[in-house]
Amino acid sequence: MIETTLAGIFLLTFAVNVYGNALLRQLLAPIAFVVCLLIVVASSPTTYSMLGPFVATFFWATILARPVNARRAGPVLLRFGEPRAKTYLVMSLIAFVLTAIVVGDALGQPLDHVAQSRDSLYLAAGLFSFGAYGLATALMKPALRARGILNIDDFVAWEWIEAYGWRGVGDNTLVLALNVPARMFRHAGVPVSPADKEAVERVVAQRLPGKMRENRR
Repeated sequence: MIETTLAGIFLLTFAVNVYGNALLRQLLAPIAFVVCLLIVVASSPTTYSMLGPFVATFFWATILARPVNARRAGPVLLRFGEPRAKTYLVMSLIAFVLTAIVVGDALGQPLDHVAQSRDSLYLAAGLFSFGAYGLATALMKPALRARGILNIDDFVAWEWIEAYGWRGVGDNTLVLALNVPARMFRHAGVPVSPADKEAVERVVAQRLPGKMRENRR
């Protein structure tokens, strides 16, 4: 039962990240996450023991969807820096340190504490996967591509964009107004490093002529 549930979580997360449009990802991904979490909790003899494998499955499906989305987005026009890269790197290092601590504790348990060691290793799997996600995100550079904008875990096709503008500290967040029916999902933000803003703005203006809006605050 648990193996089937984890396989379902992997396939669902992968499919939503790769095949969903902007609205589908933003609407269904959180719902799918919560539903799968409830299934895992309900099917596990100890409520918390499977949370580690659940988190691990979710993060690895997300990581593995990235190269598929990159291929789908087409050739690179311009890569740009992610301002939060250092934050993701620090988060990943903390997760790896905690993983080592938890694994060390599990290996130090007496042989008659098998269940406790197993639960610790499940937790370590979740922590390690979170660290891997943070490291992959820190090393990844978002890009403007031939068919759209690829931003960490989100692909936005050029034809989905009705308008764009800039907001945030230093106007360094590219705001995209999407042509989706649900008002609450109509805007997506893409952080851009200050050093790359001018180049990004130039390429976006070429791809979306006449769709520039006044800066949003």
